[in-house]
Amino acid sequence: MMDEEEREDSELRSRFREKWSRQPSASLAENLRKEVTKYKTILDTASGADQTVRQKFESHREAVVLLGKQVAEIQAAVPKAGALSPRVQGSQCVQDLRGLMEEVMTLKAEREVIERTLRENIADITGKFLKALKDFGDVDEETISEAHLRTEYGSVQTQVQESIGKQPGLVQRIAAASAQFEQLTGGQSVGEREGKLKELATGYDAFQQLQSNITEGIKFYNDLTPLLVRVQSKISDFVFARRTEKDDLLKDLQKTIANQPYVAPPENPQYQQQSRQPPQRPPPPQAAPRPPPPQQMAPPTAPPHASGAPPPHQMGGHPYHPQMPPAQSYQPYAPYGAPPPQPHPGYYQQPPPGPYYAPHPGAPYGQPPHPGMYGNPPAPYGQPPPGQYHPQQPYRPPPSHR
Repeated sequence: MMDEEEREDSELRSRFREKWSRQPSASLAENLRKEVTKYKTILDTASGADQTVRQKFESHREAVVLLGKQVAEIQAAVPKAGALSPRVQGSQCVQDLRGLMEEVMTLKAEREVIERTLRENIADITGKFLKALKDFGDVDEETISEAHLRTEYGSVQTQVQESIGKQPGLVQRIAAASAQFEQLTGGQSVGEREGKLKELATGYDAFQQLQSNITEGIKFYNDLTPLLVRVQSKISDFVFARRTEKDDLLKDLQKTIANQPYVAPPENPQYQQQSRQPPQRPPPPQAAPRPPPPQQMAPPTAPPHASGAPPPHQMGGHPYHPQMPPAQSYQPYAPYGAPPPQPHPGYYQQPPPGPYYAPHPGAPYGQPPHPGMYGNPPAPYGQPPPGQYHPQQPYRPPPSHR
């Protein structure tokens, strides 16, 4: 949680820079991080102790499991020794082993009494500490404690030292008598039985140690849990307060940015402004005033023809239709006052196309209802069209050569 909060604070600080005015999270959370590191070290040590207890249990699992069964099952698991002969039962090694076992039981009873004495007699030297503080103004804890222990537990210390001194010699004598007994009986069945009994005894001692270790571990974790919960609460409160402060500061920064006056962007240089201006739109074309309609001109006079020759419009037996100049179309871009186009002298002009008329019901498709409706009449076979007719010249005989 603290790592995430510190990361968010660093990101916002790099984003807003000097505007992010609150104190960095790294300096505020320094004490909390030290406390977390301390408890983490304690938990790592406890985890190592738990692993040691587990390994001890795994190494003595078989003996501990066997000791947890019924007595009949334990006896069945221990190899049975063969019946001893009267010679073996009366041997010196058997007598020595029995005496040594009695000494072991006596030594064990003495140690139980010493342990009971130590548990019951609780030394209270508070009064001696207070007296030393009153008399001398200072307390030498080590000197006062050693003097009191020698006075109160001097005899017990002597008994403990004597019991510890008896143990090595007793163990050596038991081992020597046991070796003689194995030689006397053959040793195989006795060795198996003794090995199983040693295994069970080691398992029992391991079980006692494991039980004590587990009890201490349970007490340790029960005492440590409230401390960890308190540290967790401190961290949660710290992170919550920092995030609330962050939200408030963000709101203030947003209001400050929103209330700032609008600053117009800088204008572009003059050369960029000129290059970006679109070209001016040309003015729309102004139509020239429409000229008045042309005056109808008289048809041009036909050229003189030879005497006796009919004019071209009377040839072929078709009526003559005068040629009209084509209608002038409106030209908006024509120069003002330009004269209308005139027909070329000496040539007949084609008439403008006439309007479309629906065919006569009795006429075939594509034919006009009567000749001359759409313009010039059709020319007879072998005659050119009226527009391409040339006047016929009179016949002149060739000159004679005399």
